[in-house]
Amino acid sequence: MTFQDREVQTYYTKHFNMVEIDIKGNLELVDFDGKKLTERQFALKHGVRLTPVFMFLDKKGDVVAKVPGYIEPREFLLIGRWIVEEHYKRTNLVNFLRENKK
Repeated sequence: MTFQDREVQTYYTKHFNMVEIDIKGNLELVDFDGKKLTERQFALKHGVRLTPVFMFLDKKGDVVAKVPGYIEPREFLLIGRWIVEEHYKRTNLVNFLRENKK
């Protein structure tokens, strides 16, 4: 399991604020634009219909990437690096993964 991997836990805890959203949930939250909505409304607004989906946002709340499905720990660490090291500003995720899986 990805989040049971110690290296993944350490890296993501250090570099990310992680929030779990129940796409069918009714808990109220405040979106990045300051508007209140339920978890379900948040998911619909951001085009998330199935889980799991890992959505990465920048500090302004803009979506940098949405990655669906199960991800192996090594690849999940690479995705984290792609965000943290701002490679997303220079190359797309698929190319970054391809270049760094060696």
